[in-house]
Amino acid sequence: MDTQKFAEFSFEDKRRMVQEAISGIKSGKVKSAMMPESYPWIRDMFDDHVVVEDGGKLFEYPYTMAADGAVSLGDSKPVKIAYEALAELQNVEIVKTGDHVSETGAKITFIESDLDEMIKNAEVLKATIKPPMVVSHAEGDASAAINAATVGAPQVGWMDPASLVKKKNADGSISLFATFKDIAKGAVDKIGTELKRISSEIYNNYKAGEKTVGKVIRRVSFVPIPAIKDMKDASQAHLVFGETPDQPTTWVTLSEAAPKSAAPQAAAPAAGNGTNVPPDGGKETTDMDIEKLAEQVTTLSESVTKLQDEAKAKDDKIKTLEAEKEASVTKLSEVEKRTQREDIDRFLEGCLREGKLSPALRVMGLDKFMQGLDDHAVVKFGEKSAEITPLAFMKRFLSAFPKNSILRLGEMGGTGNDPNKGKEQKLVDRTQLAEMTPKDQATFFKAGGKVID
Repeated sequence: MDTQKFAEFSFEDKRRMVQEAISGIKSGKVKSAMMPESYPWIRDMFDDHVVVEDGGKLFEYPYTMAADGAVSLGDSKPVKIAYEALAELQNVEIVKTGDHVSETGAKITFIESDLDEMIKNAEVLKATIKPPMVVSHAEGDASAAINAATVGAPQVGWMDPASLVKKKNADGSISLFATFKDIAKGAVDKIGTELKRISSEIYNNYKAGEKTVGKVIRRVSFVPIPAIKDMKDASQAHLVFGETPDQPTTWVTLSEAAPKSAAPQAAAPAAGNGTNVPPDGGKETTDMDIEKLAEQVTTLSESVTKLQDEAKAKDDKIKTLEAEKEASVTKLSEVEKRTQREDIDRFLEGCLREGKLSPALRVMGLDKFMQGLDDHAVVKFGEKSAEITPLAFMKRFLSAFPKNSILRLGEMGGTGNDPNKGKEQKLVDRTQLAEMTPKDQATFFKAGGKVID
């Protein structure tokens, strides 16, 4: 079979070929239940059948198409249009700009021009690619079985290519939003609970015929843990209902076993490999037991929930440890500051006892000045001096004063009765005075020494 040639047929090509086969009925080539004096036309076309209107009545025809475009029609049967409220999921966030990690662990970066490319290609390729909304990233019959078990249909709905729109977020990133139509009845009540986290499959470098068009949306899936975790979940607020013609044969109803062909989906990979081959190599898992698949889905869902709970517990533990760390850092800082204050206080007390420092300097704020000096970063205060912290330099500076060197210069010369006038007078505090012998004290006062408080 020339599969390449078949793949190149557009939707309109296939519709025209089927229409020609239907028109052949009028010339008597095909037996028909249609009315003999009317012109038949295709009202709706699907992958394996068409709905034809002829003479005001509707008929359904199954069909197959060979690789060369030859159409074979099955027996027709009369059908009618029924009306029911179908739901849409409107303005659902499906992808956003930024650095992300794919399901395979590869780093993927989307920028605004990538979103523009997806919007453009969705419109250009709408006749050949109809992105479905599904449950999980499973492929082939496995996907059909999982969706049937979850929502009662091979897919949740279909993306409207014309609905794609960009919106800028508060953090500066840009998100792409889409509307999905024909939402399955079994999915409606699960939107926002079982079905809420969104993960998109995107062709990285899609090739349409001989032309490479770039990024194209393939499918949008509901998953437990998406790669882009900061997108808004789908919710009941996104659901909108309206009266729309029902198409009862749009999808296959699964019974005891999965069908041998999957529900209509574009056969191509997610972003990363740049070809139009399914990620599973095109192989299908046939004759799979739906109950077993549903059981696997339940087991996997429970495992995911357990992992999410464990991850949350780890996050809570990390937050607790971070809070304890911050408290310890704060306490350590307070202890270091208190230790530094005590060390400076002892140092200055020593300077006072040795007469190297005036108490008035402490009253003026020398203690606080020294406490504000950096004791970590080193500075070189001279070309030949070693590197030293500002606080250590200040201590070295004060320590270099000779003992009992605090002097007050008196008035020099002049007249008066003060015998010490014109002499240098020495100042001491009471602690220094107490350390003197009585003889030294007498000599000190005789020389005009003064005691300061």
